[in-house]
Amino acid sequence: MAQGVLSLIQGQDFLEGVLKGTVIGGGVAVVTSLVSSTFQYFLNKRPALTTLEDLKNLGFDITATGEDYTSTLQVRSDFDNLVEDYETSASNINNEMKLATNADLYAYNYNFNSNGHIQSNDIRDTGYILGFNVGKSRSWLSTLFNKKPESVTYISPVLGRYTDGVKKACHGT
Repeated sequence: MAQGVLSLIQGQDFLEGVLKGTVIGGGVAVVTSLVSSTFQYFLNKRPALTTLEDLKNLGFDITATGEDYTSTLQVRSDFDNLVEDYETSASNINNEMKLATNADLYAYNYNFNSNGHIQSNDIRDTGYILGFNVGKSRSWLSTLFNKKPESVTYISPVLGRYTDGVKKACHGT
C-alpha cells in the first residue's frame, strides 16, 4: 500500500506501485524465513547420546545389578557417591541432571521400550539410550552475559540397574 501511495505522489500508476511493494515484501519475507530456519536448525541439533551398546563396546560390564531409578534425587545421589558433589558440579558446568519422564522423551522424539530403556523414534539413532544431553533454550540477552552453555542431561530409569562403572560413564566421567 505504501508503494502505491508513493507511486501516486511520483505520478505513476497506483496498482503498479502496489505490485512492486508486494514483490519487495514477499522477497524480504522469504529471506527472513530462510535465515530463521537456518538458526533454528543449529539451535535444535540432535542431543548427545550414551547408549548401552557404546558402553559394551568400550569394555564396560553391563550386567544388571540393581533396581531402576524412581526419582531425580536417586540419580543425583548416585552422582554424589560415584563422581563428586552434584551441586558443585552442576554449578561449574551449568548442567542439570534429571530422571527422564515420558513428557521429556516425547519432546525430543524418544520413548520408553517395553524393558524401560529409552529408544529413539529417529532412524539415525540406534541402541538403548541410557542418557542424553540437550541445550536449554536461551534468550539473546542471557547469551550475551552468560558464556557457559546451559544444558539438561536426561537419565534413563534403567541406568539404576547397572554397575557403578556404567553409571560413572553416563554421568560423564
